[in-house]
Amino acid sequence: MAKGTKASNDIITQPHNEDGLRLGIDLGGSKILALVIAPDGSIIGRAKKRTKPKVGYDGVLARIRKAADKALDEAGVSLNKEIKAIGVAVPGPVLPEKGIIQKAVNLGWETAPIAADLSRHFDNVPVAIGNDVNIGALGEASYGVSMGSTSSLALFVGTGLGGGLINNGKVINGTHGFAGEIGHIPCPFTTAVCTCGQVGCLEMVASKRGLQQYMRSQRAAGRDVFLSDDEINDLRSSAIRRAWEAKCSVMHEALALAAKGVAWGAALAANTFDPEVVVLGGGVIEEMEDELLPQIQSALKDYTYLQTPPQLEVAQLGGDAVAIGAAVISGTVA
Repeated sequence: MAKGTKASNDIITQPHNEDGLRLGIDLGGSKILALVIAPDGSIIGRAKKRTKPKVGYDGVLARIRKAADKALDEAGVSLNKEIKAIGVAVPGPVLPEKGIIQKAVNLGWETAPIAADLSRHFDNVPVAIGNDVNIGALGEASYGVSMGSTSSLALFVGTGLGGGLINNGKVINGTHGFAGEIGHIPCPFTTAVCTCGQVGCLEMVASKRGLQQYMRSQRAAGRDVFLSDDEINDLRSSAIRRAWEAKCSVMHEALALAAKGVAWGAALAANTFDPEVVVLGGGVIEEMEDELLPQIQSALKDYTYLQTPPQLEVAQLGGDAVAIGAAVISGTVA
């Protein structure tokens, strides 16, 4: 699929919900995105606000309400009338049946009953929650590239490496809410210490953190690295592209290793969960799709014994995937 196809578009091609309007919210460490989805699949209301974690837990919940109100105003709808329930994707492991987020490192939160607390902010409208990566995977399975598949694994290669498992249209959360966390499985490609405290996590290869770690180690070994220390420390996808086009050998090596890591993770899932489709997304994939996808496809054949490896597809919904998936889960409490 060509790079840029259907990214962050305003029309979802297939309807998923025939019951009415839905509100989905993507709570991230830096931004809040709220979308109102119509029954025909179109996005009729959109709003974005900065998260501002420093305002604290209750302050962030109030900012979520402000973003939602703006999206609702744009759509011309109101709570309790057209909107009967809300779905919210949060950046951390959750227990969705209990409405609890167990931890959100990027927000500085510990365990909290976020669904109940948000419901109070939303005039007691029911709130469903889910992990942001899992919900992004559900968005793609409901309206995106894996729509119609019986099962899928989504791997989002961004700052870290997130994974989400979907089976028959439902998220597999696992007993403790950690299902699909492929990024924190030790792999054979690195001995770097991960931010989680383990040694050799896949995330330390197949993510921006992995690219940063590789470039720092090579610079420390005396090799020339195209990017400056400041650019490495705040690594942007556009900088990855510039280093690649400048023929930086260290960046080429780091991306080749990342491609092997993504393929290894996909093969691990293929040999356990056996998904029909593996969806690849995140900022690194979006920027470097044409360069990385052939390498991932080639390595996947080497790492799985299955005669027919899972189909690889690039995510279609871009930055809207998580909020769209959140709109889908709102139906579980409507």
